[in-house]
Amino acid sequence: MEQTEQDARSRQRRSAKGKDKATVSFKLHTELLAEKRTQQRKEKEVAHLRHAQQKILGKKTVDDFAQLKLIRRESAATRSRSLHCNGKTLNLSRKSKECELIEPSYIIPERTALVADSLPQRPMSAKPVLQSQYRSSVGHTASLDSDEEAKLLDNAPPKTYLKKKRKKKSIDRKSGRLTSSKSTPVLSDKAEHSESLPVCKKINIVVHMRNLQLVEEQNTPSGASPPVSLPRSSRPLQATSAFAQTMSGTSSGPARRLSALSRQLQPAPRAVSTRDQTIAELAAERARASFSPRVMADFIFGGKRQTELRLEAMKLLEDHPEFRNDVGVFDRSLAERREHTVQRLRRLYSLFMVHGGDVEKRETLADIVGVFDLPLWTRNGVHFGLFLGAIMGQGDQEQQDEWMLPTMMLELFGCYGMTELGHGSFTRGFETTATFDVVTDEFVIHTPTDTATKWWIGGAGQTATHTVCFARLVLPNDSADHGVQSFIVPLRDVETYEPLSGVRIGDMGSKMGLQGVDNGWIQFDHVRIPRANMLRRFAQVSRDGVFSQTQHKAQLAYAALLVNRGKIVTLSVGILEKALTIAVRYAGVRRQGLQVNSEDSHAETRLLDYQTHQYRLMPVLARAYAYRLQTRHITRLLQQFDTQGSDISEALLADIHGTMSGFKAFCTWDVQEGIDACRQSCGGNGYSKYTGLAELLADFSVMVTFEGDNTVMAQQTAHYLVRSVEKLQRGDKLFGSVQYLEREHLSNLRRQWGVEGSADLNNAALLRDALDVYTGRQVLQVAAKLAAANGKTVAERMNSCQVDLVEIARVHVFYNVASAFLQHIEELKMEASGDSEALVPALEALCQLYICQELDRGAAFLLKEKFISSFQSNLVRARLMESCARVRDDAVALVDTFMLTDTVVNSSVGRADGSIYEGALAAVHHRVGPTPYFATAIKPIFDGELLE
Repeated sequence: MEQTEQDARSRQRRSAKGKDKATVSFKLHTELLAEKRTQQRKEKEVAHLRHAQQKILGKKTVDDFAQLKLIRRESAATRSRSLHCNGKTLNLSRKSKECELIEPSYIIPERTALVADSLPQRPMSAKPVLQSQYRSSVGHTASLDSDEEAKLLDNAPPKTYLKKKRKKKSIDRKSGRLTSSKSTPVLSDKAEHSESLPVCKKINIVVHMRNLQLVEEQNTPSGASPPVSLPRSSRPLQATSAFAQTMSGTSSGPARRLSALSRQLQPAPRAVSTRDQTIAELAAERARASFSPRVMADFIFGGKRQTELRLEAMKLLEDHPEFRNDVGVFDRSLAERREHTVQRLRRLYSLFMVHGGDVEKRETLADIVGVFDLPLWTRNGVHFGLFLGAIMGQGDQEQQDEWMLPTMMLELFGCYGMTELGHGSFTRGFETTATFDVVTDEFVIHTPTDTATKWWIGGAGQTATHTVCFARLVLPNDSADHGVQSFIVPLRDVETYEPLSGVRIGDMGSKMGLQGVDNGWIQFDHVRIPRANMLRRFAQVSRDGVFSQTQHKAQLAYAALLVNRGKIVTLSVGILEKALTIAVRYAGVRRQGLQVNSEDSHAETRLLDYQTHQYRLMPVLARAYAYRLQTRHITRLLQQFDTQGSDISEALLADIHGTMSGFKAFCTWDVQEGIDACRQSCGGNGYSKYTGLAELLADFSVMVTFEGDNTVMAQQTAHYLVRSVEKLQRGDKLFGSVQYLEREHLSNLRRQWGVEGSADLNNAALLRDALDVYTGRQVLQVAAKLAAANGKTVAERMNSCQVDLVEIARVHVFYNVASAFLQHIEELKMEASGDSEALVPALEALCQLYICQELDRGAAFLLKEKFISSFQSNLVRARLMESCARVRDDAVALVDTFMLTDTVVNSSVGRADGSIYEGALAAVHHRVGPTPYFATAIKPIFDGELLE
C-alpha cells in the first residue's frame, strides 16, 4: 500500500516536472521568436534606410548628407509620438506638443502599486519618447489594448492573473501608438467592469520635456481620471514617501533601480542654506574662537600701528571707483584688462603722491595692492622696484640725481631688461652686447642672435619708455671678458610712443596669468647710447676705453634683486592669506554629505568638520602664520641691508643672499601649493574665476620662476650651506641662519629624542632639539657626499648631488621659519597680559602643526638616524591630527585675523558675512541672453550643414 502511494507521488512529481519543462520550453520558444521578429524588423528598417540613401546620395558628400537629413526631417514631421500612462495613451504631436487623452484604465488594489519600468526609451520612429510600463511585485506588466484586456478578464478567475513573460512594447505602425505584447495581462477599464472594481491607487505621471513628477493619489473607478498635463513650471523631480515604501518591497531589477531613485528623490529634511542661515552659521563659527582676531592681528603684523595702516590702506582702495570690482571684472578682454590696470596705476600713483611722505604707510599700501590686484603690484614693482632700484643700487650719485626725479615724477616708464630668450637665471651666458665706440664716446647695444632677444620683460610690450639692459661689455682694445654690465637704454619716444630707431619691440600676448601686465620682447640693432648711461657705481669705462672696477661685494651688484626677492616673500604670504580667507569661510558654511557630528542637528555636515578637509587646509593655515612671522625677520634684514649699504659685513651679506634665495624659492612653492589646495577644497566652485582662487593661482604661478627660477634659487642656498660646512671644518665661526650647524657638528650623534609621551611635544626645547638633528645632520651628510663625489670639476660633483642639495635648502628654510615661530611664541609668553594671553594656545597649536607635519614627513630619516623610535613617530603623527582638529575650532577667527575686506578678497564665496550662495548667483546673473553662435554654428549642425 505504501509502495503504491510512493509510486503515485513519484508520477505526480515527474508530471509536474514535465509540465514545468514544457512551460519553460514554451517560454523560451516565445522569447526567441519575439527576439527574432524584432531583429528582422530592425534589419528591414536598416535596409530601407540604406536603400533610400543609395537612391538619394550616389556618393557620400556633405551636400548629400544635408539632403538626406532634410528628407528625414520632413518625413518625421508627419509622425507623432505616443505615451502610455495608467492605461491611458497620450498622442503627442511633434509640432504642437499637445496632449490627447485616450482610453482611461484603472489598477486594482490587490496588486502592488505600479511603477515606471524605465525612464526615457528611444522607439524606432524618431526622437526619444517617454514610455511608462507597469508591473506587479512579481514583474507583471499592466498595460494592453482594451480589447485584449477584456478577453483576459472574461476568461480569468477573480484575483487570478496570468503569469507570462513580459515582452517589450512594440509600435503600431498604423496608429503610431505604443502597444504592449499580447501575452501581457492587463485589467480592463470598460463600463461593465467599473462597478465591480473597488477603490484603487493610481500613480499619475505628469510629463514634461524637462521634468517628471510622480504623485500617488486615491481614485475611484466611477470618477473620471484627470488628464495628464504638461506643466510649464520647472518643479523638480519628486516622489512621495508612500511611493518609496511601495517600491521598497519590489524585487525585480528595474523596480529596485526605481526604488533607489525614489529614495534619492525624497525631499531633504533641511533645505539648502539660505542667506540668513549661512550668515548665522559663519557667526557661530566666529563665536567658537578662543581669542580676539584684532589682538592676534596686532601680534602677527608687528603692532597696533601696523594693523591700523593695513586697514587705512584698504579704506583708501574702497574710497576710489577705480578699485571697485564690478560684475564682469573677470570677463574683460586682454586689452580691457591692461587698460584697466593702467587706470588703476594712475590712481595708485596719485595716492602715493598724497601719502608717500610716510614711508611705512606707502610700503603698507603697496603690500595691500599686491594682495588686491597682483598685475597692478607687478606693474608698480617693475617701475619702482626693479628699474629705479637698479639705478639706485648700481648707479653713482650723479646718475641717481639725474634719473631718480623723472622716474619718481612718472615722466617715463621703466622696465628691467635682464632675461633673454636663450638664458634666464644664468646671467653669465647673456649674449646681448654693449660695444664701446671710442670715437663717438658711445656704447652700441646690439642683439647678435635670436637667443639674445630680451624676453618676458614686464612692461616692455606696450608701456615702457626706458629699460635697464644687461649686456656683455665689449672693449675694442681689450680682449678680456669684463662680464655683464647694466645700461640705461631708451626704447620709445615719450611724445609719440613709437619705438626709437634700431629698437624692435613686440608683445608676448596672452599668457597663463597676469593678463594686466604687458610682457614683451626687445631686439636692438646697433642702438647707440651715451657712455654716461652705463651704471657705474661698481664698474666704469673711461673716455679712452679703459675698464676699471671698484672694490665691492659681488652681491651688491644685484641689490635690486635681493630686495625684490624679500618683497616677493612678503607678497606671497599675503596672497596665501587671501586664498585661505576664501577657502575657510566657504568651508565653515558649506554643508555636504552625511552627518558625522552627533551634536549638530543639521542633516548635512559642514566641510570644516571633515577630517580630510581639516588635513587639507589646517596645515596650510599653519604655514601662512609661520611665514607671516618670518616676514618680520626678513624686513629687519632688508632694513639692515638698506641702512649699511656698501659697508655691510661680508658675513651678513652672504647670509642675506643665501637665505633670501631659499626663502623666495620655498615660500613661493609652498604658497602656490597652498592656493591650489584652497581652490580644490572649494570643489567645483573653486574652478570658477568668480571665486577668485583660479585667477589667484594663475596670477601667482609666475612667482616660482619670476626673479629667478626656484630650483636655481634653492641651489644658491645649498651652495651657501656647503660653504658654511667648509668654514666649520676649518674651525671658523658661523653666522646668522646657519649657526645650528655648529651645534650639530659638535653634538653626540648617538643621542636620542627625549620625548616620552604626548605631553612632551609641548616642550619647545625638545622641538628645537628635533629641528637641529633633522636639519643639521642632513646638511652635514650632503656636504660630505658632495666632497666624496666623483667628477673632475666642481660643476660635475654638484650635478651629481643636485636633488640632495635642493632638499637641504628646503629643510634649512623650514628650520629658520620654525625656529622663528617658536621664538615669537616664547617672546609673547614673557610679554603677554590680558587679551594677548589668549593668543598663546592658538599659536602653539599652529606651531606644533607646522613642525609635526614636517617631522612626520621626515620620519624615515629620523628613524634611520635612530634619533626617534617608532613609538615617538606615532606620537608625532597623532599630534599632527590632533592639531588639525584644534586649529579647526579657531579656523574662521584665524583668517579674520588677516583683516582683509571684501573688496580685497573679491570672491563670490569668500564674503565676510558668509552669504556664499547669494554671492555665487550674483556673479553670474548677468550672463544671460541668446547664444551668440547659434545661427553660425549650432543651427547648421541641426540643418545637416557639416563642414567639407
